[in-house]
Amino acid sequence: MTSSITNNFANNLNLTNNINNINNINNINNINNTDTFEYKKSSKTKVYKGSKEIESLLNSDLNQNDNINNLLTKIDHYKFKKLDLANKSINNVTLRLLANSPNFSSNIKMLNLTDNKFNEYGMIYLSNITLHKSLESLDLSSNYLTCNMVKCLIPVENVNDKISNLKELILKDNLIEAKGINSLTNNPYFSKLVNIDLSKNSIEDKGLEYIKVNQKNLINLERLNISDNKITKLGMDILNSCSSFLSHLTHLNLSCNKIETEGILKLIINKSFKNIIYLNIKQCQLTIEVLKQMMHSENCLNIKYLDFGGNKLKLGHLSNKNKKNEDKNKFYLQNLIRLSLKSNEINDNDIKSLIKLKLLNNLEYLNLSINKIGKKGVDSLIEEYIDNFSVKINLQGNFELSTKTKHDLENNNKFII
Repeated sequence: MTSSITNNFANNLNLTNNINNINNINNINNINNTDTFEYKKSSKTKVYKGSKEIESLLNSDLNQNDNINNLLTKIDHYKFKKLDLANKSINNVTLRLLANSPNFSSNIKMLNLTDNKFNEYGMIYLSNITLHKSLESLDLSSNYLTCNMVKCLIPVENVNDKISNLKELILKDNLIEAKGINSLTNNPYFSKLVNIDLSKNSIEDKGLEYIKVNQKNLINLERLNISDNKITKLGMDILNSCSSFLSHLTHLNLSCNKIETEGILKLIINKSFKNIIYLNIKQCQLTIEVLKQMMHSENCLNIKYLDFGGNKLKLGHLSNKNKKNEDKNKFYLQNLIRLSLKSNEINDNDIKSLIKLKLLNNLEYLNLSINKIGKKGVDSLIEEYIDNFSVKINLQGNFELSTKTKHDLENNNKFII
């Protein structure tokens, strides 16, 4: 389903540059996250015909009718599919012009309105924009949106007869509380959403209650970012009870919430968790018991991207022996491609434990920055990866490394120092 959706809302697992490129919502480098997997291969940016003219108009005062009308004319002429209006002081009047413009409604698939100046009336105009069949991605980050403003995003008239074609809705860094989640989910208007980013709001555990009650209206959702939302382990109990909803998810960001070890363990043993490919549990007050459980839980077999950073882990002795009555040879994190253990307390002995577990076998990128790794740990990594030319290992911020060791690594393209 998602292959036709535009390249969405993040830049290399950094939820920042939300609207970039048109064909790649499936690319994991665009998943909601922070700086976990910052390494990526360089790529050339395609320059489209008319880009310079469009850019020139974007730098003008778009709240002047002539400027916005000229912009819309050029968009139609060059058949542009994305419009980045981030931080342009867009007001209600300009939104009304966009909503009523046939040039806009017939072309634009991706609209970025991050950090602008509209209010509830502007949201009403936006509700009309969300009815445009071409629009698939909308970014409303950092607009001080309240619950009432979110409610205005859904058309009032005949709402049950209307379904938005939006596949992606970015509501990061606003003032949305639990009631706003109810407004978004208590009818099928946004039922085609595949990805929703609610990070840096205040939905709390009650917001997950509304998701549970209204989960039938989220049947297509595959990617959910609820990081930094004051969610606790009680919220994990609620999410754990949403078996149907949870079974559709492939990407889940729970970072920067106080969900604790008990909260995440319940999710890991839930069979509905088994479709998760990307999991961010950074800064969630977790212990090593979570990693141990994940290593031996069949429900974690499909995880390829795992962020375990910022949990102050002390790995100690990680055993590869499973619980009683389980196959000793079973190890269920073998498909990891990218792993972050950034900002923990990992030392040289911990590196040896990780290597013995073969936890690092298939990795393309390993983030070990800001830990306590010294020369012995580096030597262990070099020995493990001597024949693996594709892996990148981030060791930045490991102050146990001597100047000589850093110098020796400068010409080794496996390491980021």
